[in-house]
Amino acid sequence: MHPVIIVAVVTGVVLAGVALSRLLRRGPSDSAPDLSAEADVEATEREALELLAQGDAREARRRLQALLKRDPERADMWKLLARIYLEAGDPDEAIEVYTHALSRIRSDPDLHLARAEAHMVAGQPARAFDDYDMVLDENAERIEAWIGKSQALLAQNRPEAAQALLEDAVEQFGEDPALSRPLAEAYFASGEFEGALECWEAHLQEVEDDPEVLRLMAEAHRHLGNSIAAAECLRRADEAAPENPLLSEDAAHALLEAGQFEEAARAYAEARTAGLESPIALLRHSEALQGTGRPEEAYATLVDVLDLGVEAPGDRSVRATALLRLGLADAALAEVEALAAEGPRHRLAAMLLKLEALHSAGRRKEAAQVWTELDRGRFTAPNVMGRLYWWGMCLGASPQGAMPPWLDEHIEQRPNDRFARLGRAQALRTQGDLEGALRDVGLVLDRNPADVVALHERAAILKDLGRDDDAARDLAEADRLDGLRRAAADEAALRLSQAATSSD
Repeated sequence: MHPVIIVAVVTGVVLAGVALSRLLRRGPSDSAPDLSAEADVEATEREALELLAQGDAREARRRLQALLKRDPERADMWKLLARIYLEAGDPDEAIEVYTHALSRIRSDPDLHLARAEAHMVAGQPARAFDDYDMVLDENAERIEAWIGKSQALLAQNRPEAAQALLEDAVEQFGEDPALSRPLAEAYFASGEFEGALECWEAHLQEVEDDPEVLRLMAEAHRHLGNSIAAAECLRRADEAAPENPLLSEDAAHALLEAGQFEEAARAYAEARTAGLESPIALLRHSEALQGTGRPEEAYATLVDVLDLGVEAPGDRSVRATALLRLGLADAALAEVEALAAEGPRHRLAAMLLKLEALHSAGRRKEAAQVWTELDRGRFTAPNVMGRLYWWGMCLGASPQGAMPPWLDEHIEQRPNDRFARLGRAQALRTQGDLEGALRDVGLVLDRNPADVVALHERAAILKDLGRDDDAARDLAEADRLDGLRRAAADEAALRLSQAATSSD
């Protein structure tokens, strides 16, 4: 099921019970209702709701089932019974209830709608689609059936069909606010991010800031390469749901991507104060701190990564990255081997980290072998292409003076790709374009003034330009940062040793 699909399952049966009792009080075949029987039904409904409020769903079901044996055409009571099963996490049983009700009460669109929702919860979108179709056969004006049908199509990974369906609905109903959000989801799933943003903006004009919608809008902006707009959406989401520290972390990530380091560092600090200390958040917090020119705090935060446990393969990848940034190549290799053992899904990440670790450890021949294996894989993911180009330049495996045809467009679309920029800077320097090389390295250092590799690269370019004093300043700063990193590495090694001793 696509991650943007949000199935609207009605919760809070107790609160909804009063409303449900007024929907379809009698089946279509009834006339001149028996007032005493109606009072009996209302009493049973009230008792069932009270039992639910007390947590006794079993007895509530028993009483509703007994009532339905006497009066099987009570659509509202069938719905209430099915909702109890849904609330208990048993959608299959709820579907059975709806199906039995439809065998008693034929041509009831509301029951078909309710069963479609249950099918969606049960992960049966094709069956939900059929129910929505039945509703529309009865009444093409049921806009909720149009929306539900589109959600069923999205759940079957058919976003283009969902989009076409909802566009037809817009033609029929006009710019109905109810259609804005589902149409946005269909556009998003189809990769039409600008269309998705337009629909979400229309949706937000009808409601207050919705954190989930704003989060999805931020994701669309990221796909379009607009990190600043993504950060603004996540800031609004964070303000709309300040109790959710995950939104603070998301907002911090977007601010970091946008190069707003002070704001990102503040957001990460707030998330940590709220109790959120994930390895990836700490790693990115350190990047934000480096961007603000606070390398001591950045390195201390990298060391803090090692105090957190490993709950998922991604955590191990972050630990390996932190160890590499601290200069602890051997410890990083141990994490990489453990990551590779997690299974084939993590092989690529493990190989990229292994390449960097072997190079950092001075094992160039082994690093070149890993690079060759990766290069033969013809990986086209943007984050892989930039890394491979850079490491190929470092290892002498990539043509030093001839840039690949994709490189300029790649950097234009991903201006924060450190590896690609440093690789292009090396190629430009070989071609004699020292100013172009200096510009690329300078942009890397604007993003991270504590990037020791970039400082050495810039110093070499400055020497070529005859600016020896400037080159000396860069080398002195690189030496200072190396000293800070060595001190942090000593602290990290001590913590790793203590952790190993305590585990023994």
